Amino acid sequence: MPIRLLSLLVIGVLAASPAQSTQHSERLSAEQLRALYTDTIIEGEHRRKNFRFRSHYQSSGDFYSYRPGDAEPRAGTWWTKGDEMCIHWRVSDEQYCRHVYRDSSGRYRKSLVKRSGKEVDVVRYDSFVAASIDELKPF
Repeated sequence: MPIRLLSLLVIGVLAASPAQSTQHSERLSAEQLRALYTDTIIEGEHRRKNFRFRSHYQSSGDFYSYRPGDAEPRAGTWWTKGDEMCIHWRVSDEQYCRHVYRDSSGRYRKSLVKRSGKEVDVVRYDSFVAASIDELKPF
């Protein structure tokens, strides 16, 4: 329990540090991203592809993610590059790096920048819970 409390405290302190903002949202720094994602179970919705997910991001750089109906999690790696959060699914050659924002109400979203320069939200996050990989369960 104290480790979880410490993790949430670190996230709160980092949330108070300056980062780039767009309108009413704050773009998270690499340090904030690592504090938010590391050893955390995250639930949310991929808005462009219309599916829910539940993922665990390990400090080793591995991550595992379930979609509804999955019996086994999909596996990949994650890291930060500049102020972007990046993932690589093990079944793909592609990697995806995106900015993560926190809005004024404390909600998080991940966005991509299109070739036109327009930013589009791709993921909405619903919850972040400090947890071990053993606590990651299918839907």
